[in-house]
Amino acid sequence: MNPFKQIGITIIILVLAAGGYWGWSEYKTTLEVQPQAKQDRQARIVDVEVATPVFRQVSTILEAVGEIRAHRAVNIVPLASGRIKNIFFKAGEEIKKNEIIVRLNSELESANVSEARAKYKDATSALKRSKNLRSASGISDATIERQLAQVQIAEAALVRAQKHLNNRVLRAPFNGHIGFSNFEIGAFVKQGEIIATLDDLSFVRVVFSLPEMFFGKLQVDSQFKLQAAAFGDRLFNGTIISWDTRVDNLSRSFEVRGLVLDAGRTLPPGMFASLKIPLEETRSITIPEEAVILENSLPFVFTLQRLGESDSITVSRQAVALGRRSLGFIEVTQGIDIEDSVVVRGTQKVRDGSRVNVKTEKRN
Repeated sequence: MNPFKQIGITIIILVLAAGGYWGWSEYKTTLEVQPQAKQDRQARIVDVEVATPVFRQVSTILEAVGEIRAHRAVNIVPLASGRIKNIFFKAGEEIKKNEIIVRLNSELESANVSEARAKYKDATSALKRSKNLRSASGISDATIERQLAQVQIAEAALVRAQKHLNNRVLRAPFNGHIGFSNFEIGAFVKQGEIIATLDDLSFVRVVFSLPEMFFGKLQVDSQFKLQAAAFGDRLFNGTIISWDTRVDNLSRSFEVRGLVLDAGRTLPPGMFASLKIPLEETRSITIPEEAVILENSLPFVFTLQRLGESDSITVSRQAVALGRRSLGFIEVTQGIDIEDSVVVRGTQKVRDGSRVNVKTEKRN
């Protein structure tokens, strides 16, 4: 074999041997340092603040988005076509029940009423004369019956003509606020065409949908809180009054209706609002939210552990199962007991097994 090649192989072997020895030395040093570092961390005492779990009534809160609707709302439409003769309202003002809103031209209808009234009067007079002359002139009962029928026909014609005349006047069916109108005096309006809208805002309704899984959990008169973006943090109180008897096949949800009694004519129909509906309440163990730490989406807490009869206190990492949240507290369904104490301040400074000094205990 070429001597230079032998020398090269020897050098490579020596280099590999030296590298292996150096690597083993570093690994051995690391093994020796890690326990010491762990001991140093455990020996260092960390100041913490703790809290004790507390039993609380925790509610299941449903959140939904609904639409505000007036208590009662109608479109003001004429029952017959005609030209607008008078308008008795201004947009946005309050209208009383039976107050005249719009009057259409009614000359022809008034003439028809006068004609029908005259015919009715004439038929009534003829019937009266026939009855007075029945015994003297020998008027038959058949003649009397025909005249009686004429009176009834004339009366019906008068009622019909009066009804057509009344249809030329549009009145408010209830107290409410009237909206905008696109018609002016002299404009021609067709039968069924919307002249304005009337809304009863004495209180408002809210309509929203909930998933079918909550169908059997609602109760009539259940309370809820309502909030609209236009009014910032202001909360309105509402009550559930009814819900649909069917679940929508496509959305798998059902419609719910509630009353908002303290809106004070503030919430306009058509506005969207968010709702929070508390359902069932249960007594559960709760801890402050700041005590919970997430690692890889898994929650855990640090609980206090006393070392025998000594005054030394350490912390133990404890996995927990969480439930509902309520006003800065969170329900713990598994992992701790009511007698445990959990770290709420200093959680970033401690590790499993760290020694701690309890500075303060948070009262819940």
